[in-house]
Amino acid sequence: MGGYPTIPNFRDQALTTLPASMFRTEPALNQTPALPQHCAAQETKPMAERHTTRLTRDEVYDLLMNARQADWVELSLEDGRALSGAIIFNEFKGTGRLINVDEEFSYDFNVNQVLDVKI
Repeated sequence: MGGYPTIPNFRDQALTTLPASMFRTEPALNQTPALPQHCAAQETKPMAERHTTRLTRDEVYDLLMNARQADWVELSLEDGRALSGAIIFNEFKGTGRLINVDEEFSYDFNVNQVLDVKI
């Protein structure tokens, strides 16, 4: 056989020594792929329930700065109230006043009391 040494087929040898878990298996056509374990435990919730984290002070501050130019805003306060009207906001003190001319009332607030601002 010519003077060439025979070279073992390393590819076949390597494939037989690798664990079977390294090979990707495709799901059958009618079978849905299984989710990884870290994803399977998550429950899906409606969007209204997903946003449960409170806005940061800086985010509320930015919303209040933008709301100064709006004709009508709704403030959600930490005590559960939602008040509507126009606002005056002092960016240096972090305080403001919501004024509702239709219902003839005003409310002084601090940026720490505000949970959300809807314009």
